[in-house]
Amino acid sequence: MQRKATILILLAMTFSLAFGQVYTEDFEDGNVSEWQTFFADEENIQVVDMTSAPAVLVGGDDKVGYLQDIDGSYTGIANVLTGTTSDVNYTVEADVYVYANPAGSSAYSGLVAYADSSLDYYVKLVVDFDGDDRLRLFNNKFSMATFSYSFDNTMPTTNIENTEGWHHMKLGVVTNDDNTVSYTCWYDEVNLGTFIDDAAGHTTSGMAGVFSMQQDDDGLPGYFDNYVVTPAASDLDHFEDFEDGDVSEWQTFFADEENIQVVDMTSAPAVLVGGDDKVGYLQDIDGSYTGIANVLTGTTSDVNYTVEADVYVYANPAGSSAYSGLVAYADSSLDYYVKLVVDFDGDDRLRLFNNKFSMATFSYSFDNTMPTTNIENTEGWHHMKLGVVTNDDNTVSYTCWYDEINLGTFVDDAAGHTTSGMAGVFSMQQDDDGLPGYFDNYGVTAGGTTSIFNTFENVPVTMTISQNFPNPFNPSTTISIEMHEGGEASLEIFNIRGEIVTTLAQGNIQPGSYRVTWDGRDNKGQVVAAGNYIAVLSKGNEQVSRNMLMLK
Repeated sequence: MQRKATILILLAMTFSLAFGQVYTEDFEDGNVSEWQTFFADEENIQVVDMTSAPAVLVGGDDKVGYLQDIDGSYTGIANVLTGTTSDVNYTVEADVYVYANPAGSSAYSGLVAYADSSLDYYVKLVVDFDGDDRLRLFNNKFSMATFSYSFDNTMPTTNIENTEGWHHMKLGVVTNDDNTVSYTCWYDEVNLGTFIDDAAGHTTSGMAGVFSMQQDDDGLPGYFDNYVVTPAASDLDHFEDFEDGDVSEWQTFFADEENIQVVDMTSAPAVLVGGDDKVGYLQDIDGSYTGIANVLTGTTSDVNYTVEADVYVYANPAGSSAYSGLVAYADSSLDYYVKLVVDFDGDDRLRLFNNKFSMATFSYSFDNTMPTTNIENTEGWHHMKLGVVTNDDNTVSYTCWYDEINLGTFVDDAAGHTTSGMAGVFSMQQDDDGLPGYFDNYGVTAGGTTSIFNTFENVPVTMTISQNFPNPFNPSTTISIEMHEGGEASLEIFNIRGEIVTTLAQGNIQPGSYRVTWDGRDNKGQVVAAGNYIAVLSKGNEQVSRNMLMLK
Protein backbone atom coordinates (compact mmCIF):
# COMPACT_ATOMS: atom_id res chain seq x y z
CA MET A 1 0.00 0.00 0.00
CA GLN A 2 1.29 3.45 -0.85
CA ARG A 3 0.48 6.07 1.78
CA LYS A 4 1.24 9.74 1.52
CA ALA A 5 3.26 10.72 4.57
CA THR A 6 2.19 13.66 6.68
CA ILE A 7 4.76 16.40 6.19
CA LEU A 8 6.11 17.68 9.52
CA ILE A 9 8.16 20.86 9.68
CA LEU A 10 10.06 20.37 12.95
CA LEU A 11 13.47 21.24 14.30
CA ALA A 12 15.53 18.10 14.84
CA MET A 13 17.05 17.93 18.31
CA THR A 14 18.72 15.21 20.30
CA PHE A 15 18.13 16.48 23.82
CA SER A 16 16.09 14.67 26.44
CA LEU A 17 12.36 14.78 25.80
CA ALA A 18 11.81 15.80 29.35
CA PHE A 19 13.12 19.24 28.35
CA GLY A 20 10.28 19.64 25.91
CA GLN A 21 12.06 19.25 22.57
CA VAL A 22 10.87 17.38 19.47
CA TYR A 23 13.17 14.87 17.77
CA THR A 24 12.73 14.06 14.08
CA GLU A 25 14.65 11.80 11.72
CA ASP A 26 14.03 11.57 7.98
CA PHE A 27 17.49 10.02 7.36
CA GLU A 28 18.23 12.44 4.53
CA ASP A 29 21.50 13.68 6.09
CA GLY A 30 22.78 10.12 6.57
CA ASN A 31 23.73 10.82 10.19
CA VAL A 32 22.50 8.23 12.70
CA SER A 33 25.10 8.91 15.42
CA GLU A 34 22.39 9.81 17.94
CA TRP A 35 20.88 6.33 17.75
CA GLN A 36 22.05 3.56 20.05
CA THR A 37 21.43 -0.16 20.48
CA PHE A 38 19.42 -1.69 23.31
CA PHE A 39 21.43 -4.91 23.42
CA ALA A 40 25.21 -4.87 23.31
CA ASP A 41 26.79 -5.88 19.98
CA GLU A 42 23.53 -5.46 18.06
CA GLU A 43 23.39 -3.70 14.71
CA ASN A 44 22.54 -0.01 14.59
CA ILE A 45 20.21 1.55 12.06
CA GLN A 46 21.68 2.39 8.66
CA VAL A 47 20.70 4.84 5.93
CA VAL A 48 20.04 3.46 2.45
CA ASP A 49 18.49 4.78 -0.74
CA MET A 50 14.71 4.76 -0.84
CA THR A 51 14.92 2.58 -3.94
CA SER A 52 16.39 -0.17 -1.73
CA ALA A 53 13.07 -0.54 0.09
CA PRO A 54 10.44 -2.95 -1.29
CA ALA A 55 8.39 0.06 -2.37
CA VAL A 56 8.97 3.80 -2.53
CA LEU A 57 7.26 5.84 0.20
CA VAL A 58 5.40 8.86 -1.12
CA GLY A 59 6.70 11.78 0.96
CA GLY A 60 9.80 9.84 1.99
CA ASP A 61 12.35 11.69 -0.16
CA ASP A 62 15.57 9.91 -1.17
CA LYS A 63 16.74 8.11 1.99
CA VAL A 64 15.26 5.63 4.42
CA GLY A 65 16.30 3.92 7.66
CA TYR A 66 17.27 0.25 7.40
CA LEU A 67 17.48 -2.19 10.32
CA GLN A 68 18.16 -5.93 10.20
CA ASP A 69 19.59 -8.34 12.73
CA ILE A 70 22.39 -10.17 10.93
CA ASP A 71 24.26 -11.83 13.78
CA GLY A 72 21.26 -13.67 15.19
CA SER A 73 22.54 -13.04 18.70
CA TYR A 74 19.14 -12.22 20.13
CA THR A 75 16.80 -14.49 18.17
CA GLY A 76 16.60 -11.97 15.42
CA ILE A 77 15.72 -8.90 17.50
CA ALA A 78 17.26 -5.58 16.47
CA ASN A 79 16.26 -2.61 18.61
CA VAL A 80 17.73 0.90 18.29
CA LEU A 81 16.85 3.91 20.37
CA THR A 82 17.02 7.68 20.78
CA GLY A 83 16.74 9.80 23.92
CA THR A 84 17.50 8.92 27.53
CA THR A 85 16.06 6.56 30.11
CA SER A 86 14.51 9.50 31.98
CA ASP A 87 12.31 10.49 29.01
CA VAL A 88 8.65 10.39 30.04
CA ASN A 89 5.23 11.09 28.51
CA TYR A 90 5.73 11.27 24.76
CA THR A 91 4.51 9.98 21.40
CA VAL A 92 6.76 8.06 19.01
CA GLU A 93 5.69 7.56 15.41
CA ALA A 94 7.11 6.60 12.03
CA ASP A 95 6.30 5.31 8.59
CA VAL A 96 7.11 1.59 8.68
CA TYR A 97 7.27 -0.91 5.85
CA VAL A 98 5.01 -3.82 6.81
CA TYR A 99 5.38 -7.24 5.20
CA ALA A 100 2.73 -9.84 4.42
CA ASN A 101 4.64 -12.94 5.50
CA PRO A 102 3.80 -16.56 4.67
CA ALA A 103 1.77 -18.35 7.35
CA GLY A 104 4.02 -19.76 10.04
CA SER A 105 6.86 -17.32 9.52
CA SER A 106 7.62 -14.45 11.83
CA ALA A 107 9.16 -11.22 10.58
CA TYR A 108 7.85 -7.88 11.75
CA SER A 109 8.86 -4.31 12.52
CA GLY A 110 7.48 -1.52 14.65
CA LEU A 111 8.04 1.06 17.37
CA VAL A 112 9.58 0.93 20.84
CA ALA A 113 8.88 3.06 23.93
CA TYR A 114 10.02 3.30 27.56
CA ALA A 115 13.13 1.23 26.88
CA ASP A 116 15.74 0.94 29.61
CA SER A 117 18.52 -1.59 29.06
CA SER A 118 19.66 -1.32 32.68
CA LEU A 119 16.24 -2.71 33.67
CA ASP A 120 16.08 -5.00 30.61
CA TYR A 121 12.61 -3.76 29.73
CA TYR A 122 10.84 -2.19 26.78
CA VAL A 123 7.44 -2.22 25.08
CA LYS A 124 6.90 -2.44 21.33
CA LEU A 125 4.02 -1.97 18.92
CA VAL A 126 4.41 -4.30 15.93
CA VAL A 127 2.32 -5.76 13.13
CA ASP A 128 2.17 -9.32 11.78
CA PHE A 129 0.42 -9.68 8.40
CA ASP A 130 0.86 -13.44 8.21
CA GLY A 131 -1.14 -16.44 9.41
CA ASP A 132 -1.84 -14.66 12.69
CA ASP A 133 -2.71 -11.37 10.98
CA ARG A 134 -2.47 -9.21 14.09
CA LEU A 135 -1.27 -6.02 15.67
CA ARG A 136 0.48 -6.50 19.00
CA LEU A 137 1.60 -4.32 21.89
CA PHE A 138 3.80 -6.27 24.27
CA ASN A 139 7.00 -6.18 26.31
CA ASN A 140 10.21 -8.19 26.13
CA LYS A 141 9.64 -10.21 29.33
CA PHE A 142 8.95 -13.72 28.05
CA SER A 143 8.43 -16.58 30.49
CA MET A 144 9.41 -20.07 29.36
CA ALA A 145 7.29 -21.43 32.22
CA THR A 146 4.05 -19.88 30.94
CA PHE A 147 5.23 -19.40 27.32
CA SER A 148 3.86 -15.87 27.42
CA TYR A 149 4.81 -12.23 27.91
CA SER A 150 3.97 -10.42 31.15
CA PHE A 151 2.40 -7.54 29.15
CA ASP A 152 0.78 -8.63 25.89
CA ASN A 153 -2.14 -7.14 23.95
CA THR A 154 -3.41 -8.20 20.54
CA MET A 155 -5.59 -6.02 18.31
CA PRO A 156 -7.37 -7.56 15.31
CA THR A 157 -6.60 -6.15 11.87
CA THR A 158 -10.17 -6.42 10.57
CA ASN A 159 -10.75 -2.65 10.71
CA ILE A 160 -7.50 -1.54 9.13
CA GLU A 161 -5.79 -1.85 5.77
CA ASN A 162 -3.99 -5.16 6.35
CA THR A 163 -1.92 -5.25 3.18
CA GLU A 164 1.80 -5.18 2.63
CA GLY A 165 3.28 -1.73 2.16
CA TRP A 166 4.10 1.49 3.97
CA HIS A 167 1.95 2.16 7.02
CA HIS A 168 2.06 4.85 9.68
CA MET A 169 2.42 3.60 13.26
CA LYS A 170 2.17 5.69 16.41
CA LEU A 171 2.53 4.90 20.10
CA GLY A 172 1.78 7.36 22.92
CA VAL A 173 2.99 6.75 26.48
CA VAL A 174 2.00 8.39 29.76
CA THR A 175 3.15 7.47 33.27
CA ASN A 176 0.16 7.58 35.62
CA ASP A 177 0.04 8.73 39.24
CA ASP A 178 -0.03 5.10 40.42
CA ASN A 179 3.14 4.41 38.38
CA THR A 180 1.33 2.26 35.84
CA VAL A 181 1.92 3.28 32.23
CA SER A 182 -0.78 3.94 29.63
CA TYR A 183 0.06 3.02 26.01
CA THR A 184 -2.19 4.37 23.27
CA CYS A 185 -1.79 2.82 19.80
CA TRP A 186 -2.56 4.14 16.32
CA TYR A 187 -2.20 2.52 12.93
CA ASP A 188 -2.74 4.60 9.77
CA GLU A 189 -4.32 7.20 12.10
CA VAL A 190 -6.86 4.67 13.44
CA ASN A 191 -6.92 4.67 17.25
CA LEU A 192 -6.55 1.06 18.38
CA GLY A 193 -7.12 1.76 22.08
CA THR A 194 -5.22 2.37 25.31
CA PHE A 195 -3.60 -0.41 27.34
CA ILE A 196 -2.25 -0.27 30.90
CA ASP A 197 1.13 -1.78 31.77
CA ASP A 198 1.36 -2.81 35.41
CA ALA A 199 3.57 -5.85 34.83
CA ALA A 200 6.20 -6.66 37.41
CA GLY A 201 9.34 -4.63 36.83
CA HIS A 202 7.83 -2.39 34.15
CA THR A 203 9.52 0.91 33.38
CA THR A 204 7.94 4.28 34.16
CA SER A 205 10.22 6.20 31.78
CA GLY A 206 12.62 5.32 29.03
CA MET A 207 13.91 5.75 25.51
CA ALA A 208 12.02 5.59 22.22
CA GLY A 209 13.09 3.66 19.15
CA VAL A 210 12.37 1.21 16.35
CA PHE A 211 12.24 -2.57 16.28
CA SER A 212 12.83 -5.31 13.72
CA MET A 213 12.39 -9.04 14.27
CA GLN A 214 13.38 -11.97 12.06
CA GLN A 215 13.54 -15.51 13.38
CA ASP A 216 15.87 -16.96 10.75
CA ASP A 217 18.86 -15.91 8.69
CA ASP A 218 16.66 -15.03 5.75
CA GLY A 219 14.42 -12.72 7.78
CA LEU A 220 13.32 -9.48 6.18
CA PRO A 221 14.87 -6.15 7.18
CA GLY A 222 12.89 -3.30 8.67
CA TYR A 223 12.51 -0.01 6.82
CA PHE A 224 11.55 3.25 8.56
CA ASP A 225 11.08 6.88 7.62
CA ASN A 226 9.72 10.15 9.05
CA TYR A 227 10.49 9.05 12.60
CA VAL A 228 9.27 11.60 15.18
CA VAL A 229 9.23 11.72 18.97
CA THR A 230 7.08 14.45 20.49
CA PRO A 231 6.71 15.23 24.20
CA ALA A 232 3.16 15.10 25.47
CA ALA A 233 1.52 18.45 26.08
CA SER A 234 2.76 19.24 29.54
CA ASP A 235 0.32 19.18 32.43
CA LEU A 236 3.07 20.76 34.52
CA ASP A 237 2.60 24.29 33.26
CA HIS A 238 0.89 26.18 36.04
CA PHE A 239 0.88 29.86 36.89
CA GLU A 240 -0.62 31.46 39.97
CA ASP A 241 -0.73 35.16 40.71
CA PHE A 242 -3.57 34.70 43.26
CA GLU A 243 -5.66 37.48 41.72
CA ASP A 244 -8.73 35.25 41.20
CA GLY A 245 -8.66 34.06 44.82
CA ASP A 246 -8.97 30.40 43.75
CA VAL A 247 -6.47 28.04 45.41
CA SER A 248 -8.51 24.84 44.97
CA GLU A 249 -5.72 23.20 42.94
CA TRP A 250 -3.28 23.40 45.86
CA GLN A 251 -2.98 20.60 48.40
CA THR A 252 -1.16 19.98 51.64
CA PHE A 253 1.79 17.61 52.00
CA PHE A 254 0.98 16.65 55.58
CA ALA A 255 -2.57 15.76 56.60
CA ASP A 256 -4.44 18.47 58.53
CA GLU A 257 -1.95 21.18 57.61
CA GLU A 258 -3.07 24.63 56.50
CA ASN A 259 -3.49 25.33 52.80
CA ILE A 260 -2.37 28.54 51.11
CA GLN A 261 -4.72 31.52 51.36
CA VAL A 262 -5.18 34.67 49.29
CA VAL A 263 -4.85 38.02 51.06
CA ASP A 264 -4.53 41.63 49.96
CA MET A 265 -1.06 42.70 48.88
CA THR A 266 -1.20 45.41 51.53
CA SER A 267 -1.22 42.63 54.16
CA ALA A 268 2.34 41.70 53.23
CA PRO A 269 5.25 43.47 54.96
CA ALA A 270 5.95 45.35 51.71
CA VAL A 271 4.20 45.76 48.39
CA LEU A 272 5.68 43.76 45.50
CA VAL A 273 6.16 45.80 42.35
CA GLY A 274 4.34 43.84 39.65
CA GLY A 275 2.38 41.84 42.20
CA ASP A 276 -1.03 43.44 41.57
CA ASP A 277 -3.62 43.36 44.36
CA LYS A 278 -3.42 39.85 45.83
CA VAL A 279 -0.73 37.61 47.27
CA GLY A 280 -0.45 34.06 48.59
CA TYR A 281 -0.24 33.64 52.36
CA LEU A 282 0.96 30.52 54.19
CA GLN A 283 1.47 30.05 57.92
CA ASP A 284 1.40 26.99 60.14
CA ILE A 285 -1.00 27.84 62.96
CA ASP A 286 -1.63 24.44 64.56
CA GLY A 287 2.01 23.64 65.26
CA SER A 288 1.39 20.02 64.36
CA TYR A 289 4.62 19.67 62.39
CA THR A 290 7.00 21.95 64.27
CA GLY A 291 5.85 24.90 62.31
CA ILE A 292 6.21 23.43 58.82
CA ALA A 293 3.54 24.37 56.27
CA ASN A 294 4.01 22.88 52.84
CA VAL A 295 1.47 23.12 49.99
CA LEU A 296 1.77 21.69 46.51
CA THR A 297 0.47 21.60 42.97
CA GLY A 298 0.78 18.82 40.38
CA THR A 299 1.14 15.07 40.75
CA THR A 300 3.77 12.72 42.13
CA SER A 301 4.70 11.62 38.60
CA ASP A 302 5.75 15.14 37.55
CA VAL A 303 9.37 15.10 36.43
CA ASN A 304 11.94 17.55 35.07
CA TYR A 305 10.57 21.02 35.66
CA THR A 306 11.33 24.47 37.04
CA VAL A 307 9.39 25.99 39.94
CA GLU A 308 9.78 29.66 40.78
CA ALA A 309 8.07 32.47 42.66
CA ASP A 310 8.50 35.86 44.22
CA VAL A 311 8.98 35.19 47.94
CA TYR A 312 9.01 37.64 50.84
CA VAL A 313 12.22 37.01 52.78
CA TYR A 314 12.63 38.11 56.38
CA ALA A 315 15.71 39.29 58.22
CA ASN A 316 15.20 37.47 61.52
CA PRO A 317 16.97 38.10 64.81
CA ALA A 318 19.96 35.87 65.42
CA GLY A 319 18.91 32.59 66.98
CA SER A 320 15.39 32.58 65.57
CA SER A 321 14.29 30.46 62.65
CA ALA A 322 11.57 31.56 60.28
CA TYR A 323 11.99 31.10 56.55
CA SER A 324 10.06 30.45 53.33
CA GLY A 325 10.89 29.04 49.95
CA LEU A 326 10.15 26.55 47.20
CA VAL A 327 9.54 22.80 47.16
CA ALA A 328 10.20 20.23 44.42
CA TYR A 329 9.86 16.47 43.91
CA ALA A 330 7.50 16.12 46.87
CA ASP A 331 5.76 12.78 47.41
CA SER A 332 3.87 12.36 50.69
CA SER A 333 3.51 8.61 50.13
CA LEU A 334 7.32 8.39 50.30
CA ASP A 335 7.55 11.17 52.92
CA TYR A 336 10.17 13.01 50.90
CA TYR A 337 10.66 16.46 49.42
CA VAL A 338 13.44 18.97 48.78
CA LYS A 339 13.19 22.69 49.49
CA LEU A 340 15.17 25.81 48.62
CA VAL A 341 14.90 28.34 51.47
CA VAL A 342 16.69 31.44 52.72
CA ASP A 343 17.64 32.43 56.26
CA PHE A 344 18.67 36.09 56.66
CA ASP A 345 19.42 35.80 60.36
CA GLY A 346 22.44 34.86 62.43
CA ASP A 347 23.24 32.07 59.98
CA ASP A 348 22.63 34.27 56.92
CA ARG A 349 22.41 31.42 54.43
CA LEU A 350 20.62 29.91 51.47
CA ARG A 351 19.90 26.21 51.84
CA LEU A 352 18.80 23.35 49.61
CA PHE A 353 17.92 20.30 51.65
CA ASN A 354 15.39 17.52 52.13
CA ASN A 355 13.06 16.64 55.01
CA LYS A 356 14.93 13.54 56.18
CA PHE A 357 16.44 14.57 59.48
CA SER A 358 18.38 12.06 61.56
CA MET A 359 18.38 12.49 65.32
CA ALA A 360 21.40 10.17 65.45
CA THR A 361 23.59 12.44 63.31
CA PHE A 362 21.56 15.62 63.88
CA SER A 363 21.69 16.29 60.15
CA TYR A 364 19.73 15.95 56.91
CA SER A 365 20.63 13.26 54.39
CA PHE A 366 20.70 15.87 51.58
CA ASP A 367 21.82 19.31 52.71
CA ASN A 368 23.62 22.09 50.84
CA THR A 369 24.37 25.61 52.07
CA MET A 370 25.19 28.52 49.77
CA PRO A 371 26.69 31.72 51.24
CA THR A 372 24.80 34.96 50.75
CA THR A 373 27.89 37.13 50.22
CA ASN A 374 27.21 37.65 46.51
CA ILE A 375 23.50 38.32 46.71
CA GLU A 376 21.27 41.02 48.12
CA ASN A 377 20.84 39.63 51.64
CA THR A 378 18.30 42.15 52.88
CA GLU A 379 14.71 41.71 53.93
CA GLY A 380 12.21 42.15 51.12
CA TRP A 381 10.77 40.48 48.02
CA HIS A 382 13.18 38.17 46.24
CA HIS A 383 12.78 35.87 43.25
CA MET A 384 13.60 32.22 43.90
CA LYS A 385 13.85 29.49 41.28
CA LEU A 386 14.57 25.76 41.48
CA GLY A 387 15.09 23.50 38.46
CA VAL A 388 14.99 19.71 38.80
CA VAL A 389 16.11 16.98 36.41
CA THR A 390 16.11 13.22 36.98
CA ASN A 391 19.35 11.78 35.60
CA ASP A 392 19.87 8.46 33.82
CA ASP A 393 21.36 6.97 37.00
CA ASN A 394 18.21 8.02 38.95
CA THR A 395 20.01 10.70 40.88
CA VAL A 396 18.33 14.12 40.75
CA SER A 397 20.05 17.40 39.83
CA TYR A 398 18.75 20.55 41.52
CA THR A 399 19.78 23.91 40.05
CA CYS A 400 19.15 26.96 42.24
CA TRP A 401 18.67 30.64 41.39
CA TYR A 402 18.14 33.64 43.62
CA ASP A 403 17.27 37.01 42.07
CA GLU A 404 18.37 35.47 38.73
CA ILE A 405 21.83 34.58 40.11
CA ASN A 406 22.72 30.94 39.48
CA LEU A 407 23.80 29.43 42.79
CA GLY A 408 24.90 26.10 41.36
CA THR A 409 23.66 22.56 40.74
CA PHE A 410 23.50 19.91 43.47
CA VAL A 411 22.94 16.17 43.01
CA ASP A 412 20.61 14.26 45.33
CA ASP A 413 21.53 10.59 45.71
CA ALA A 414 20.36 10.29 49.32
CA ALA A 415 18.78 7.01 50.39
CA GLY A 416 15.09 6.94 49.52
CA HIS A 417 15.17 10.14 47.47
CA THR A 418 12.36 10.75 44.99
CA THR A 419 12.90 10.75 41.23
CA SER A 420 9.64 12.59 40.50
CA GLY A 421 7.14 14.56 42.51
CA MET A 422 5.05 17.66 43.08
CA ALA A 423 6.12 21.31 43.26
CA GLY A 424 5.06 23.82 45.87
CA VAL A 425 5.90 26.42 48.47
CA PHE A 426 7.20 26.13 52.01
CA SER A 427 6.96 28.18 55.19
CA MET A 428 8.70 27.38 58.47
CA GLN A 429 8.28 28.96 61.91
CA GLN A 430 9.53 27.30 65.06
CA ASP A 431 7.27 29.06 67.56
CA ASP A 432 3.72 30.38 67.79
CA ASP A 433 4.86 33.87 66.84
CA GLY A 434 6.58 32.71 63.68
CA LEU A 435 6.22 34.88 60.59
CA PRO A 436 3.94 33.82 57.72
CA GLY A 437 5.17 33.20 54.22
CA TYR A 438 4.09 35.43 51.34
CA PHE A 439 4.33 34.33 47.70
CA ASP A 440 3.38 35.74 44.32
CA ASN A 441 3.88 35.00 40.62
CA TYR A 442 4.28 31.29 41.35
CA GLY A 443 4.90 29.15 38.28
CA VAL A 444 5.89 25.66 37.23
CA THR A 445 7.02 24.81 33.74
CA ALA A 446 8.37 21.71 32.02
CA GLY A 447 12.15 21.76 31.69
CA GLY A 448 14.59 21.71 34.54
CA THR A 449 16.98 24.49 33.53
CA THR A 450 14.98 27.23 31.87
CA SER A 451 13.18 30.24 33.23
CA ILE A 452 9.41 30.15 33.05
CA PHE A 453 6.62 32.50 32.13
CA ASN A 454 6.24 35.18 34.76
CA THR A 455 3.59 37.88 34.80
CA PHE A 456 6.04 40.40 36.25
CA GLU A 457 8.38 39.82 33.36
CA ASN A 458 5.73 39.23 30.70
CA VAL A 459 6.17 41.37 27.60
CA PRO A 460 2.99 43.13 26.43
CA VAL A 461 2.58 44.11 22.83
CA THR A 462 2.82 47.90 23.38
CA MET A 463 6.32 48.18 24.86
CA THR A 464 9.49 46.22 25.64
CA ILE A 465 12.48 46.62 27.92
CA SER A 466 15.85 44.99 27.27
CA GLN A 467 18.27 43.69 29.87
CA ASN A 468 20.46 46.52 31.10
CA PHE A 469 24.10 46.57 30.01
CA PRO A 470 26.45 46.05 31.65
CA ASN A 471 24.89 43.79 34.25
CA PRO A 472 26.15 43.48 36.96
CA PHE A 473 27.28 47.12 36.85
CA ASN A 474 29.29 49.77 38.70
CA PRO A 475 28.74 52.66 38.73
CA SER A 476 26.34 53.09 35.78
CA THR A 477 24.31 51.01 33.36
CA THR A 478 22.19 51.59 30.24
CA ILE A 479 18.58 50.47 29.86
CA SER A 480 17.05 50.19 26.38
CA ILE A 481 13.29 50.49 25.92
CA GLU A 482 11.02 50.43 22.92
CA MET A 483 7.55 51.95 22.76
CA HIS A 484 5.41 50.27 20.11
CA GLU A 485 2.56 52.62 21.02
CA GLY A 486 2.94 56.08 22.50
CA GLY A 487 1.30 57.32 25.69
CA GLU A 488 1.85 58.36 29.28
CA ALA A 489 4.61 56.12 30.60
CA SER A 490 7.39 55.99 33.16
CA LEU A 491 10.70 54.23 33.66
CA GLU A 492 11.45 53.82 37.36
CA ILE A 493 14.02 52.03 39.50
CA PHE A 494 12.79 50.08 42.55
CA ASN A 495 14.64 48.30 45.31
CA ILE A 496 13.67 44.78 46.34
CA ARG A 497 11.39 46.14 49.06
CA GLY A 498 9.21 47.68 46.39
CA GLU A 499 10.31 51.24 47.20
CA ILE A 500 10.96 53.74 44.38
CA VAL A 501 14.65 54.62 44.19
CA THR A 502 14.49 57.06 41.29
CA THR A 503 12.52 57.96 38.18
CA LEU A 504 14.52 57.95 34.95
CA ALA A 505 11.75 59.00 32.53
CA GLN A 506 8.16 60.11 32.86
CA GLY A 507 5.61 61.70 30.58
CA ASN A 508 4.13 61.24 27.13
CA ILE A 509 6.64 58.96 25.45
CA GLN A 510 6.24 58.68 21.68
CA PRO A 511 6.72 55.44 19.71
CA GLY A 512 10.37 54.61 19.15
CA SER A 513 13.52 53.19 20.71
CA TYR A 514 15.28 54.88 23.62
CA ARG A 515 18.42 54.33 25.69
CA VAL A 516 18.48 55.64 29.25
CA THR A 517 21.51 55.61 31.54
CA TRP A 518 21.20 55.19 35.29
CA ASP A 519 24.19 56.46 37.25
CA GLY A 520 23.43 54.37 40.33
CA ARG A 521 22.04 57.31 42.32
CA ASP A 522 18.67 57.71 44.03
CA ASN A 523 16.26 60.63 43.62
CA LYS A 524 18.29 62.59 46.20
CA GLY A 525 21.51 62.21 44.27
CA GLN A 526 23.00 59.70 46.68
CA VAL A 527 24.85 56.63 45.39
CA VAL A 528 22.75 53.56 46.25
CA ALA A 529 24.03 50.53 48.10
CA ALA A 530 25.20 47.45 46.25
CA GLY A 531 22.45 44.96 45.59
CA ASN A 532 19.51 44.02 43.38
CA TYR A 533 17.32 46.64 41.74
CA ILE A 534 14.39 46.45 39.35
CA ALA A 535 13.89 48.66 36.30
CA VAL A 536 10.14 48.95 35.67
CA LEU A 537 8.61 50.39 32.50
CA SER A 538 4.92 51.23 33.07
CA LYS A 539 2.12 52.46 30.84
CA GLY A 540 -1.45 52.37 32.10
CA ASN A 541 -2.03 48.90 33.56
CA GLU A 542 0.94 47.40 31.74
CA GLN A 543 4.38 46.79 33.24
CA VAL A 544 7.57 45.17 32.05
CA SER A 545 10.70 44.88 34.14
CA ARG A 546 14.30 43.72 34.37
CA ASN A 547 16.29 42.72 37.43
CA MET A 548 19.67 44.44 37.78
CA LEU A 549 22.63 43.89 40.10
CA MET A 550 24.87 46.74 41.28
CA LEU A 551 28.27 45.76 42.63
CA LYS A 552 30.72 47.73 44.76
